[in-house]
Amino acid sequence: MPNEQQGWYFDPGALDGLAKPTTRLLVINFPHNPTGYLPTQAEFQRIVAWAHQRRIRIFSDEMYRLLEFEPADRLPSAVDCDEHAVVLFGMSKTFGLAGLRIGWLATHDRQVLDRVKELKDYTSICASAPAEVLALIGLRARATIVHEHLARILRNVSILERFIAGHPTVGHFCAAASR
Repeated sequence: MPNEQQGWYFDPGALDGLAKPTTRLLVINFPHNPTGYLPTQAEFQRIVAWAHQRRIRIFSDEMYRLLEFEPADRLPSAVDCDEHAVVLFGMSKTFGLAGLRIGWLATHDRQVLDRVKELKDYTSICASAPAEVLALIGLRARATIVHEHLARILRNVSILERFIAGHPTVGHFCAAASR
């Protein structure tokens, strides 16, 4: 398992040792919360291929998508890589609109989508109209909001790096949290 001594690196080859014959779901979270870890494109494709070959569904928590340190490193959405993947995204993290409680699942699997819609209809049917309007405003202002959040993240990483540099005895605990 990844740990701070490994810089939070996850080796996709470790999946074989972690899965059981009964494993049916692989939950992934990239960019990872709280470490910010992001596999390479090749590593991500290995993870997707591994799950696909074993008929293990991927549930990809992509709530921090668009906030990668380097946009060029952004991974494709899991829903674009595997027809059975289910992806979670919403307004809370990337857009900073957690109070709206609006998010969504994306999948090409019609059965999963129908079951989720049935559960949603049973539990809450819809969000409030004001929250939906505010979510639309946030989506339309996507470029500005994402730019501001990413600028804040990069400023905070810089502050953390300066702190680590100034406190070498603490630095080894924090180094993995920065880029």
